[in-house]
Amino acid sequence: MKNFCIRVLSGIARPRYGVRLMSEIVLSFVLVYALSGENFVALRLSKFSGAMMTFCTVFWLLYSLLRGKDREVTFRSSPLLVVGRCLLTAVTDVFVLYLCTVVLLRILANGPEFFADGLSIPLNVSLVNPKKCVDIGPFANCQQTNCAPYIMLDLDDPPICYGALNPGEAGRMDIRVHELTTGMALLEYSDSMLESCGMEPKLLRWSKDQNECFTFVRPFKVLPGRRGRPYGVMVEIWFYPESGNSPHLMFSQNFLVHGGY
Repeated sequence: MKNFCIRVLSGIARPRYGVRLMSEIVLSFVLVYALSGENFVALRLSKFSGAMMTFCTVFWLLYSLLRGKDREVTFRSSPLLVVGRCLLTAVTDVFVLYLCTVVLLRILANGPEFFADGLSIPLNVSLVNPKKCVDIGPFANCQQTNCAPYIMLDLDDPPICYGALNPGEAGRMDIRVHELTTGMALLEYSDSMLESCGMEPKLLRWSKDQNECFTFVRPFKVLPGRRGRPYGVMVEIWFYPESGNSPHLMFSQNFLVHGGY
């Protein structure tokens, strides 16, 4: 045990610490990049890439520590230099190991950034690409339109769902999203959540004339998955009448989307 401790301390303080320290600084930058995607709760890397990077980093740390030679520690000739080497290298070691731990915990937690891994895009389903809303004003003001009923997604920041519908009676609308191949429910968004998004809840306008439509806009949650891994979803608009009648599906549309991670 004594020899092991001496070898580890020697690995930290050895004169060739420069190469080792610079390599660890580079590894730190690589790990920080991997942990700092556009959404800070997600990894930029896949599970396999993250696991391999972590394994190689820990292997290099252990190898460089245990390969230290006791005879290379020269406390007598330059004690301050060796102490400085020890402190600087030890701090870098701890930081790199902390980053490796964060990577492993995120991989083991199977975070939302990995949702689309393994999903396929259905070939027999017509999918619509989300479209940026150039002018949100008419949709926010619920202005009457003469267009056919439709819904659309804008996944830019902030993501929204907008379109034009006419329920034919007073009530509120909910948005439900399902992944197409698995049927998994990704989110359910109700008008009661508008206040938490900084918006005042507004009932969907309606009329008895089914040839009329009324624009609407609702904030949309960030979808799971990565930006570079598209997959198919079905977006459903459910209507809950104020009369107390059973809620019903008012409109649905299939979209080719990507996650926000």
